[in-house]
Amino acid sequence: MRYYAVLKEDSICAEIRGVHEEIELHNYISLDNEDISILGKRYNNGEWEEVELQDSIPKSTEDEILQAEMLLNQQMILSKQTEIDMTLAELLLNQQGVVR
Repeated sequence: MRYYAVLKEDSICAEIRGVHEEIELHNYISLDNEDISILGKRYNNGEWEEVELQDSIPKSTEDEILQAEMLLNQQMILSKQTEIDMTLAELLLNQQGVVR
């Protein structure tokens, strides 16, 4: 079995993959063995280097954060509206004499 480090766009090892055939892709780095200690490290000129956590996590922009908050609020509103709709439906059914 051959082992490869699979690199993300920023040359950081995201996965160790074992395969039976040789792979020749720019983001696959051949390994001598299944060395999981390189996960999360950057491949730079044939060397594996430590990466600070903030380097590997993309930063969210203020607009992205605001959009996420708006989507969360919309989801909460929809959830509450569904509860209200269910209660109203139950009341209408009770007024019509329908028993569930």
